[in-house]
Amino acid sequence: MLREGINFILIVPLLLVAATVLIINQDMANPTVSAKYGWFGIALLVTILSVFFSFMMNRKVIRISVVDISVTVFCFWGIAHTYYLHDSFSLKLAVFILLWTLYAICRIVLVQRKSYSSILLFALIITGLLEATWGLGQLYGYCPSQHHLFKTTGSFYNSGPYAGYLSVVLPITLYYVLFDYSHIKGKFNFKKIFIYLRWGISLVTFVLILSVLPATMSRASWIAAFVACSFILSVYFIDKYKTQLYALTKNNWKKTLIGSAVVLLLLVGASLGFYHLKKDSADGRAFIWKNTISAIHHHPMGVGVGSFARYYGEEQKNYFASGNASEQEERVAGSPEYAFNEYMQIGMELGVIPLILFLSLLVYTLSGGYKSGNHAAIAGLSALLVFAFMSYPFNLLPFLIVLVLLIVLSIHRKDELKATRLSTAYCLTIVFCALVITSITVYQYYPIHQAYKQWSRVKMLNNMEVDQKQPVEYSKLLDLLGHESRFLFEYAQCLYRLERYDESNQILTKLAKISCDAMLYNVMGRNHQALKEYQQAEEAYKIASLLVPGRLYPYYLSAKLYDETGQEEKALSMARIVLTKKVKVESQAVDEMREEAKEIYDKYKSEE
Repeated sequence: MLREGINFILIVPLLLVAATVLIINQDMANPTVSAKYGWFGIALLVTILSVFFSFMMNRKVIRISVVDISVTVFCFWGIAHTYYLHDSFSLKLAVFILLWTLYAICRIVLVQRKSYSSILLFALIITGLLEATWGLGQLYGYCPSQHHLFKTTGSFYNSGPYAGYLSVVLPITLYYVLFDYSHIKGKFNFKKIFIYLRWGISLVTFVLILSVLPATMSRASWIAAFVACSFILSVYFIDKYKTQLYALTKNNWKKTLIGSAVVLLLLVGASLGFYHLKKDSADGRAFIWKNTISAIHHHPMGVGVGSFARYYGEEQKNYFASGNASEQEERVAGSPEYAFNEYMQIGMELGVIPLILFLSLLVYTLSGGYKSGNHAAIAGLSALLVFAFMSYPFNLLPFLIVLVLLIVLSIHRKDELKATRLSTAYCLTIVFCALVITSITVYQYYPIHQAYKQWSRVKMLNNMEVDQKQPVEYSKLLDLLGHESRFLFEYAQCLYRLERYDESNQILTKLAKISCDAMLYNVMGRNHQALKEYQQAEEAYKIASLLVPGRLYPYYLSAKLYDETGQEEKALSMARIVLTKKVKVESQAVDEMREEAKEIYDKYKSEE
């Protein structure tokens, strides 16, 4: 009993790693994102120490699988690629290192005790329970949302990733609701207390997630949940009614065929309904995918981790400059940070070869998990992979952690407790290397963690009043937060308001390397205009209008520029565009721009 208690204590740090999704720190800038990295690093360090003691107690070793090799090659490719791009320590580099470490130590720890895999899956269910409760509290006004535009966000910044996380947990809960029920029927047995607890919490979590998920309006999460839960139901009914189902399909193949056709038609109808539910959003994502595929074609070896937005912006700008875009494409085009399809983004950032490797390891993981009977894990993994086809989960740390955990849980074999392929010395070497690598990475990350706290304080001062001291505070954080597009934009705007236009453009030039936001070119143009550098200002406004031709602001700024420089025909042309162009969303700002454009238009029209 004492040994079992110690073994349970030793798995707790890994459960804290799984709880990273719940962490928020309002004292840091971007509190729903930045706070999670520090927690993850410390929890992972403690986990490695606990794995060492667990291994020394149990001495169970692992055998190397194809997935182990694939994950290692993929991660080290990403590490080398990222270091080559940044030539220094960066947050994305730290993520690659820590995720590989997490994978390695999870492979070792899960074979130490048979119960560890069940405990880890149960921990994921608990996080889903807390997130669902959190979201319901936000929906009914008991808890504050993390974003003023969304009612339900849980511990995430908006409702999209929040819904995605719930869709990953949902099929895991359904699995235990169905398969644990047969174990708890009949007379109460105290030895099954964990199964009773797991079944009850799974049922409550399942109901709560179903209650809050529709409120998120996330079609990607609904589809992911449907696919994964359909898999669990199929496994359950095949397992329970295998003979009857075989006889039914064999003797009534016509009815089975008709039933399958009806189901297919219903799925097509549902897909069309989902599309029309948010048609512009769906068209916008399809447009992003179109440009991303074109970028992969032009850069098959990858553009570098963190450089998606920059090269995507170039692709979109060139596409609109070609004149081949439709009116709908112009209307829905934006300035995305992500591809809204993780497989395409991996192909664009890392290259086609790593993408093939990544897809191969996923296929092998799913097939191996199915053969091993790890249905709960591969159901959760399936939901995550479907969600990744339409969103950006791999750009958020909690999903990357869950991805690693579910891959390890999927390939975990029940007979691996008897494996002796790797010696004790090799396993200890892996643990020691993981400890050293993680310690160095966490030490290197600590200044970034502190920079986020300092940025939060500078942000508060910037929102109240701009003074000459603030650029100094921003400059101190530039080396540490140069990967944050919002930080760079804030810094540039601060310099603009202080009329330090050249310095503002220097920061915007850095921002252009990691962002395709048209606003940075609008501000850059205003800087040039204030410096009487009219040709450069005109070029900046032109880039902004090519990036997002459906927005009025670049045309409005161009009209004012041409009015200031006395270029009558161009001023009249730009003013006409502002007055006649249809916009996606009408607003007070749009009305004000049109009023000023009308004055410019009337001014030059009367002179003709």
